[in-house]
Amino acid sequence: PEAIQQVAFFKRDQITTDLICCEIIARDETWFFHEEQPEWSDVLELVQQLPGFDDEWLSKVMLPPFAENRTIAFERRS
Repeated sequence: PEAIQQVAFFKRDQITTDLICCEIIARDETWFFHEEQPEWSDVLELVQQLPGFDDEWLSKVMLPPFAENRTIAFERRS
């Protein structure tokens, strides 16, 4: 978790549904996850432990539907 610099959540329009996604930026790489992956709950559990993590991220991403609604839930201050 110390390497994590930023955690962003957003949606991708899948025509009839939205897919909730998470982008984790670390020092040397970026990871991408979405809610249909088996490890989604593990990813959420990890990032929710970061200091200052925005627990309201889901409500910010959900509405309006079919819009990206990118939300920064965590950003490490230097």
